[in-house]
Amino acid sequence: MPVPTFGMGMAVNPNLSRQSRRLYIGSITPEINEQNLADFFNNKMTEMKIGTGAPGNPVLAVQCNYEKSYAFVEVLNFFMRICHLSLTETS
Repeated sequence: MPVPTFGMGMAVNPNLSRQSRRLYIGSITPEINEQNLADFFNNKMTEMKIGTGAPGNPVLAVQCNYEKSYAFVEVLNFFMRICHLSLTETS
């Protein structure tokens, strides 16, 4: 039996595709909300020309967990998730 790798089984499990597009953001503060986070990533990704080929904003959804101080940002595609690494240097 082959070892599962990225891309295998996405047709069978559409959640794998969704999970591959989600970014984990840790140590969020109470001042951060879904709209602030979406605006930040949309602005930075547009500024850096990441994902600007598709209509609409690069960020599809944001979910914040304030009790555990983290958030997930869902972007349009996996490529945008990889490109977010350049945003880690942004303050």
